[in-house]
Amino acid sequence: MIAARQIFLGRGGGAKLPYDAEVEYLESTGTQWIDTGIIASATCDQIIDAAFMQNYTGYATALFGAGNPLSPPANRICTQYGEWTWWNGGSFKRSNVPIVAGEHHECAIGKNGFYLDGNLIASNAPSVPDGTSILYGYYNIRDKITDGLVKARIKLFRIVDDGVLVRDFIPVRFTNELGQSEGAMYDSVSKQLFRNQGTGAFTYGGDK
Repeated sequence: MIAARQIFLGRGGGAKLPYDAEVEYLESTGTQWIDTGIIASATCDQIIDAAFMQNYTGYATALFGAGNPLSPPANRICTQYGEWTWWNGGSFKRSNVPIVAGEHHECAIGKNGFYLDGNLIASNAPSVPDGTSILYGYYNIRDKITDGLVKARIKLFRIVDDGVLVRDFIPVRFTNELGQSEGAMYDSVSKQLFRNQGTGAFTYGGDK
C-alpha cells in the first residue's frame, strides 16, 4: 500500500499559483463533483482522506470511482451496508467500519487491495472500468453520466500509477470570474485547478 502520509511532495515555487490559499478541506453538498481526468488502471492506487457528511446506509453514493451501477466492471468506494465499502468488480469488500458523519478515514484502493487507516481489508486485484475516476460520486460507464453524488469532506486525494504520482489534489480557495471566493482542487502534478463540474458550490475549511 502507498499510504497518503508516505508520499513526499515538493511544492516548489516560481510561477504564480491559480488559487488564493490552501484550505483544510473541500466539502460537497451532494450536487458538486470533480473529474480527475484519470482512468484508474490495474496498476493505479487511489488514496483519499475523507469523511462522509451524512450517516449513509444505502449503496448508491460514492466518494470516488467509476463503473457500472450494479454489475462489473466497477471500482469505487461507496456506502453499502452503512460501512466503508469497496465495490470492486461485481462484489462488495466490506470494512466493518461504520459510516459516521464527519468522521475522517484514510482509504486506499488499488493493485494491493483495499486498505482503511492502514489496515488491509481485502487483497483482491482492482477492476478496471473504462471511465475517468470522479470525486464526490462516480462515473456511471453504462449510462455515461456522473452518478451517486455524495455529501463528503475531502482533505486530500492522490492517484499513483505504478509508483508514479499522477494526481495530487489539494483543497484550495480561489477568486472566480465574478470576484467571489470559491472552492476547488489544485493538482500539484499538472499544476491545474480542477473546478466543480456540478451545480451549487463547494464549501471549504479554513486556510492552512
